[in-house]
Amino acid sequence: MSFLDIAKDLANAKPEHNVAAGEYKLRISYADAPDGRGFLIIRAEISDDPYAKEITRLFNLPGAGRNEREENSNRNLLNDFFAACEFNATRQFSPGDAYPEGLQGAEFWALVTDPVDDGKGWGPQNKISKVIKRK
Repeated sequence: MSFLDIAKDLANAKPEHNVAAGEYKLRISYADAPDGRGFLIIRAEISDDPYAKEITRLFNLPGAGRNEREENSNRNLLNDFFAACEFNATRQFSPGDAYPEGLQGAEFWALVTDPVDDGKGWGPQNKISKVIKRK
């Protein structure tokens, strides 16, 4: 392959975009729970839109809350997320695993916000406002 071939292929590149607020089916492309950091981070792509920007979401793990009310809220958010992904939270997991087994590739439905620029240099981004538990 020559640089001329690469340049021709690059001409077919499509820009990534944010999506309008709504309900979307998401697929987890990355998941990590860094050892000792107290959170699970996921990056998800919109299943039926290959050119949409990925969406990142942090979930606090048990013990990361400052008080019982926050701890309970964290538990409920994780329970809802695991139920939405049909993830078995009773299976063995070691914090620091690059991809918690069973999360990468899992799909779930979520309400996604309109893109907002939080001023941190990443530009406008969609956020997950609520995961939708499967019934």
